[in-house]
Amino acid sequence: RVNYAEVGNDAAPLSLINTYTRSSNFQGQPIYSLPNTNLNPNLKPERTNSFEVGLETSVLDNRLGLDVTYYKTQSVDQIVSGAVSSASNVTNAYVNGGTINNEGFEVQLTGTPIKTQDFSWNITVNWSNNKSTVESLPNGLENLQLASFQGGVTSNATPGEPYGALKGTDYVYTNGQPTVDQATGRYMISSTSDKIIGNINPDWIGGIRNKFNYKNMSLGFLIDSQHGGDIFSLDMYYGLATG
Repeated sequence: RVNYAEVGNDAAPLSLINTYTRSSNFQGQPIYSLPNTNLNPNLKPERTNSFEVGLETSVLDNRLGLDVTYYKTQSVDQIVSGAVSSASNVTNAYVNGGTINNEGFEVQLTGTPIKTQDFSWNITVNWSNNKSTVESLPNGLENLQLASFQGGVTSNATPGEPYGALKGTDYVYTNGQPTVDQATGRYMISSTSDKIIGNINPDWIGGIRNKFNYKNMSLGFLIDSQHGGDIFSLDMYYGLATG
């Protein structure tokens, strides 16, 4: 099979024009306030172009089947809430987030090891991987901060990096090895928190589903697995800092 598709997506309701929020009166006087996220009347709809090619086949009277797919998608003008300087009186703003590519493989293997008049055992194994890359950002931006956490760690969209890349402080390296401060005997830490330190996207995900049928009864269970993908643990951060 081969297919190509284009789909669109709009912003959340009430994302275009800033409106005041009514709060409780203060000493009899009405109070109104603006939201912390600046809305954007110039938002354009998201568009995703996708291409897919795949092969599906089965043998042995459908006792063994294989489905393999390669896909590639390009999302243009993604709508995101990016962090901005709080000096602007807001902390976030809705913007169109540039161009993001995703590509990967999906594989599914099905089998029926046992099949009798009263009993059957069916197995489905699936595996997939996805590579996400930020191709460009709007208005020539070099980085779009998606979220920020304690410890100076942020989630970002950066051209050439996976969507959601984690940034923070890192060791100072010499010839690929962490540099030791001769005065303290400790590893030297970068003075800025804009170093790539992690990728939230998993290397692959997979699962195995077993289903047993006996006459009019059936029992099934699923085992899922995810390999790779970095997580920033605030508990670990404080635990390392405080011993």
